[in-house]
Amino acid sequence: SEARGDPHTLYDAHVHRGLALFHLRRGDEVLQEFRRARELSPDRIEAPLLLGRLLDLSGRSSTALEVMEAAPVEGRRSYRGLYYRAMSFYYQGNLEASEPLIREALGIRPRSSGAHALLGRIRSDRGEDELAQESFGHCLNFDPNHYEGLFYLANLHYEQGRTARAEKIYRRVIS
Repeated sequence: SEARGDPHTLYDAHVHRGLALFHLRRGDEVLQEFRRARELSPDRIEAPLLLGRLLDLSGRSSTALEVMEAAPVEGRRSYRGLYYRAMSFYYQGNLEASEPLIREALGIRPRSSGAHALLGRIRSDRGEDELAQESFGHCLNFDPNHYEGLFYLANLHYEQGRTARAEKIYRRVIS
């Protein structure tokens, strides 16, 4: 059925319809819903940021960045805008572009487990194992069950030959 109501409600309806359609794997319809939302309220940030994130999850990181860069400036500088863009750059392998964005996101939300986990992954990929472990530690201090933080910390231990420690953490991930 077609979304109805005032423009604010319609915008939210199109965004959430787009999210639902994404989970139902109906790609073209997802794009239509997010386009409709943008047409209703071009100054709102949710549609371009969420659409960018969905494109990222679909393996289309370069398109995701284009969509997110089209968000209003305040959206790109918001925690979510910084975090999503940092993730897109990370998935493209552009650690140099990803790291400053995730650090800026942490400046806004210093207790973000997800942002600390991403910074840990960046550091790990650069071979900065001690700094990566520190980032994963921050992540897990704020959320002891953060799956991504646990998983990549276990990977780090495994790569360093601490298999018993890695296996203990992997068991936490699957429990």
